[in-house]
Amino acid sequence: MKWLKLVGNLLGIGAGALERKSKLKELKAQNAQQILMAETKSKVKVIEAQTQRTISNDEADNRMDWEGQKQKSKSWKDDVLTYLILSPFASAVITPYIKAYKSQDWTQLVPDTSESFETLAKMPEFYMWALLLVIVDVLAFRRIAFSVFKDFKGTNLLSSVKNMFKSKK
Repeated sequence: MKWLKLVGNLLGIGAGALERKSKLKELKAQNAQQILMAETKSKVKVIEAQTQRTISNDEADNRMDWEGQKQKSKSWKDDVLTYLILSPFASAVITPYIKAYKSQDWTQLVPDTSESFETLAKMPEFYMWALLLVIVDVLAFRRIAFSVFKDFKGTNLLSSVKNMFKSKK
């Protein structure tokens, strides 16, 4: 009977070891789950902070645009500058139609328009920048322009814009 007791004790020790191993496995799984939950909460907080920052930046941009528009309504200088910058562009658009109307030859409208814009492309580089900025300002594309310029970060923006306005032959 002693040997039965000895076998029982050995089985009890083995059963205890299995219970401890099972408990350890359970604790590791709980720990991994808690770590995963903490990481998820941290990521959610980061996303919430980024969202809040974006919202507050958008609100600030809207306030700046609104204040700028209010200030422009009190000044005529902005309008004069806008008309001066837009006049060569307007001339390039209107001139082919005036030519066609005077000659009553509407078949040459496409070549005349092409020639008109080629002439516009020969304007100095600062004019193209000024035209771009006036369009951004007048049409309130400020936020769109910021996102476009942000995409050009690290590239040569000047050459990219210059290539857009080059005449193609």
